Amino acid sequence: RAIEGEGKEKVVNTGTLLASGLIAGEALIGIVFAALAFFEVQLFGVFERPPYWLGLLGLLALGALLVARSVRAGRR
Repeated sequence: RAIEGEGKEKVVNTGTLLASGLIAGEALIGIVFAALAFFEVQLFGVFERPPYWLGLLGLLALGALLVARSVRAGRR
């Protein structure tokens, strides 16, 4: 079903807002990881050989969440 008018604008605005928040959060986590690397903090052993498929599944789930929330906001 196509979303028109004000609903379409809500979808775009909601998606942009959520994506901007994720970008800002990623930047903050990058700063935390840089500080941990600078101070040579040893993390858990699980980070030595991480399973990359878990990260891929997380990204796919996050993308689906962004789309679903944006479309739901446009229908209201």
